[in-house]
Amino acid sequence: MKRIFLLCCFCLGMLKGFSQTYTISQDYMNAVGDPGDLMLDTARLTNTSSAPINIYIIRILASLPPNWQTCFCYPVCLSPAVDTLPWTVPAGSTIDICPGFFSDASSPGFAIEWVRIYQVGYENNADTLVFTANTGVMGIPVMAQPLVHIYPNPFVSELHIRVSTGGADHLDIYDSKGGLVHSADCRDQGEVRLDLGDLPAGIYLVRFSGAEISSYTHWVIKR
Repeated sequence: MKRIFLLCCFCLGMLKGFSQTYTISQDYMNAVGDPGDLMLDTARLTNTSSAPINIYIIRILASLPPNWQTCFCYPVCLSPAVDTLPWTVPAGSTIDICPGFFSDASSPGFAIEWVRIYQVGYENNADTLVFTANTGVMGIPVMAQPLVHIYPNPFVSELHIRVSTGGADHLDIYDSKGGLVHSADCRDQGEVRLDLGDLPAGIYLVRFSGAEISSYTHWVIKR
């Protein structure tokens, strides 16, 4: 019994060791402003341990209207060229993670950014957050949008995409780490059937582009 008890304690200790020691809260509120504004979307990270932790905040993907830029704004706005932000969070403290969206006065629209966060030593347990900003109305992009029908969503292996109007010529699919996993031509094809059965389960971003649109994104879930 003593050996079994010691083995259980060891296993619990190992499981605890593989857990990151922070929590993240995000309201998933779309940052809204006027064309030309700087808009901030926010998440909060709390160190739940009794010691300081080191984290990395990494911008992995951004889909922006023309002439827009993004940056990290905590505690001050950094250069848009900075994609990686190391941070030391004191024990029991909370920090705000604030991607800033610099919109362009002549290019209203909708922007989306994926940010990867992990504690040093726990890179394989990273969190991926999605931040958005909009200078349109009620969260709808002002830029031209293709009329898109994607089904089934969630999907298991085959994904059907029908682009009716709007000038979308090409689509790219990105995983939650911002990696490009599939591309296809959707110009004048009516319905595109994609065999994505080899992809792991998760959330994917489908981004449409073309001569008549800047970009248009859609979320899909792979089971």
